[in-house]
Amino acid sequence: LEADYKLYNHFNKKFDQKVKEFGLPRMDRELKVLESENLKTKEKCSLEEVKNENLGGEQKLWGAGTLGYQGNTELQICRLLAMAENPLLDYVRQLQTTRAYAAMPFIQPQEQAAQQAAEADAVFDQQLQNNVQQMPIRKSDIEKIKNMLKGVRSIKL
Repeated sequence: LEADYKLYNHFNKKFDQKVKEFGLPRMDRELKVLESENLKTKEKCSLEEVKNENLGGEQKLWGAGTLGYQGNTELQICRLLAMAENPLLDYVRQLQTTRAYAAMPFIQPQEQAAQQAAEADAVFDQQLQNNVQQMPIRKSDIEKIKNMLKGVRSIKL
């Protein structure tokens, strides 16, 4: 238990230092934006906390006594937000595998892999665009979201 406290205190100090460097007023503004966007998303997706035993399919969590989310799964972004960790990982792995085949022609014919990657990207982009049109997301964030989901790192906040 002592080691847990030491670890927690170490990273708590580090977090406080990062917040101070970032600036408290700026952090307050960012938190307000985050809370506002979370509320909009929760309302748009009709997300509700539900006991795990009342969930099924890709929303069912692995552990007992946990809470998951249930809501509008017609919108892809809402479906992903309500998805349990294992189905979400499977979904992301499938996207990554398709893209990896496109980048590694020695595993599969490059033309076939590139075609699959292009199709997966087109479907993903279309789903994202459909969701963006139905959700209050700033246009400047669309590229950030697409890049994040495609694994492109960005250091800008």
